[in-house]
Amino acid sequence: PKYTGPKGRARVLALEWVDGKHMDALPKDKQLAMTKMMVDASVAQLIRTGVVHADPHEGNIMMDEQGRLVYLDFGLMTYVDKTVMEAFGSGVCNMLAGNWTGLALDFMKCGIVPEEGFQKKLEDGTMFPISAEEFGCALKTAMMGEVGGKSRFGALAPGLAGMSRDYKLTAPPYII
Repeated sequence: PKYTGPKGRARVLALEWVDGKHMDALPKDKQLAMTKMMVDASVAQLIRTGVVHADPHEGNIMMDEQGRLVYLDFGLMTYVDKTVMEAFGSGVCNMLAGNWTGLALDFMKCGIVPEEGFQKKLEDGTMFPISAEEFGCALKTAMMGEVGGKSRFGALAPGLAGMSRDYKLTAPPYII
């Protein structure tokens, strides 16, 4: 759509109507296809553009009549630093190669592991510093416990959620 209002310095977000269906209105095979497209689009945003839709819940994403993924509501967008983009790219390579220590180090560069380093929660609740290798072993265990854990990026969220009970993890602003 083209903005036709008065000229000036105001910023305007112009959207167009798109016919489509949200995930809950799709048959199972289309839901799976849409999920794959959503993961691919999220990875592309993080690795290729650095511009990330920061509110990608099911109400803000649908599939159009041609089977294309459509994002809605661009009110929450964020920019990802180039170092984070590079770390995500490296993380994809490390995940596919099964280099769990490398993936752990990429998580630190991405802000998923806090700057103070890898930490494991002890029984009394205190945090204890651990090595990248030890964190990588725990990451491997968590990921391999998920369906397609070595090759399916969608396995990252539940894998990391499980690890968050025992390891200190952070949610960077581009994820929230």
